[in-house]
Formats: sequence, structure tokens, C-alpha cells
Amino acid sequence: KQWYQRRVRVAGEDGMDRIIAALDRIYKEDSGQAAYRAYSRFEGYVRLDSMSLQSYISEFEKLISDLKKHNITLPETVLAFRFLNSAQLLTDKVDLALATVKEMTYNAIFIPSQLNSVVSAYLILVKSAPKSLSSRAKPPIL
Repeated sequence: KQWYQRRVRVAGEDGMDRIIAALDRIYKEDSGQAAYRAYSRFEGYVRLDSMSLQSYISEFEKLISDLKKHNITLPETVLAFRFLNSAQLLTDKVDLALATVKEMTYNAIFIPSQLNSVVSAYLILVKSAPKSLSSRAKPPIL
């Protein structure tokens, strides 16, 4: 009899809505879990050797957007540091970026609407040196 009553309960016009609501109660991730997953993806993101800097920047921006959807707003300085660290650039390239900006903010490092001088320098430097060199490696004397 209970099974029949449940079946009758979802058989109306709003039956599909009731089914979805019941499934959501069982399977839907709560907002805290979703926010944690978004932050974990952001925190764990690193540029792979095979990834272009443009692809890295695009994915980094997407991850920031995902954080904002969960009302997670990180300070501009933290975003700038994460951007540099996750790019996995050689130390001298990071030092160049740090010397180029007036203030350490994400917008100073990277402005989404245009490539500023720091990101342009990244593009030049990333393409000019092999990723496999250690940060302490010195160029050969010719």
C-alpha cells in the first residue's frame, strides 16, 4: 500500500518535479562540498609542460570564475602569487615578473582584456627556454 501511495504521489502534474527533488536530496552535492571542490581544483591547478601559456591563463580564469560562483573571493595578492606559482616558471622568470610590476596584485600580473608587459614577457621567456632546465642552471658559455 505504501508503494502505491508513493506512486500516486508522483503521478500528478508536478510528479517529475517531485522525483527530481527526491533524487536531489539523495545525490545532490551541498554548497559547502561544491565550494570545497572548486577551491581544491583552483589550489591544485598547475601548468603542464605541454600546455601553452594562453591555455594556462584561460583555465586559470575559469577556475577563478568557478570560485566566484561559490562566493569565494581571494585577495588580489593571493591570486597573483597563485598565478605565478601555478605557471611553474623558472625562478629567473618569476623574478622578472616581480620586478616588472609596481604592486603585487593579480590585475598587475595579468589583465584579462589585454596582455600586459608581464604576460608578454612570460610568452617570450617560456618559448625561449626549455622547461626542463633547473632554476639554478646557467646558460652554456659560447
